[in-house]
Amino acid sequence: MKPFPNEIDLTAQPGLPQLRDEDTHEVLRAWVTHGGGSTVLFNPYALTDPSVFGILMADILAHAARAYALADETGTMTEADARAAILDMLNREAAAGPRDMKTINFGGPAN
Repeated sequence: MKPFPNEIDLTAQPGLPQLRDEDTHEVLRAWVTHGGGSTVLFNPYALTDPSVFGILMADILAHAARAYALADETGTMTEADARAAILDMLNREAAAGPRDMKTINFGGPAN
């Protein structure tokens, strides 16, 4: 049984030997609950320069856009379409400002 019922099974993903490399660090985990928002764990000590997080976000955007295009059973969604949809909502959510959320500081108090 998996620790989390809907987790991504890393053992089933081929070609991920780099995850066991001493120079590789987990930075982010995220969960969504239908109608209940998101839970995000982020390790700021793994990326001490916030601008590097921007590079990671760009990488995540590219991977997500490709995954959505590949998963589209109708074959009508392109990577560009998915990227545009992601960026549109990201920009709208960012412009709306932060929501009421609890932030857990690794090595520090929750706030």
